[in-house]
Amino acid sequence: MGRAVRGIPMKSILTVGAALLAGGAWAQMTPPANVASIWGGKGAKILGSGDVREGGGLSFDFARREPHFSFKSVPAQLVYEGYVDYTDSVGSIHPRESTYATGGLAFARWWVRPLRFVSFYADLGWGFQVATQPTYDLPSDINSTPMLDLGTALPMGKSQQLLLGFRFLHISNAGFVTPNRGQDEFFFTAGIGW
Repeated sequence: MGRAVRGIPMKSILTVGAALLAGGAWAQMTPPANVASIWGGKGAKILGSGDVREGGGLSFDFARREPHFSFKSVPAQLVYEGYVDYTDSVGSIHPRESTYATGGLAFARWWVRPLRFVSFYADLGWGFQVATQPTYDLPSDINSTPMLDLGTALPMGKSQQLLLGFRFLHISNAGFVTPNRGQDEFFFTAGIGW
């Protein structure tokens, strides 16, 4: 199909050029307005938790650009998330317990795009969760949930993005019901954004 450049076939050069142009199109894409995610992980003993749980869940995010949260040239979004999760204790210090919870979060998401083909994000926010039953660490069915996420977004096709991240979620009732041991959960997240 044409001459080679220093031993590289022209077809390979055109393929790489097309990929770079696609990367340029990605650089023009905006952060996703919607994200559907699955996640799973395990708890840890950090802020007094004695109930190391494992589990996972499903979530849906709706985001909008929020200039008030922007930091210098770093764009930001206000994100609302609804989720359901299931966790199960390992039963090491008390009888085994499993529970379902439904929750909502509101958080700021900051985006950094150092390369054409990848973006990074950081989330910081707060929410509430309603569980099907109290547990060893959570004597209340209604709990507060501060959270922190870190992750990356990769292009998938023309308008979809694959988001891969790591979430820290602290669950506690802020001392309204005692003893308030709380839970610290770490999740790996995977989502499709559009």
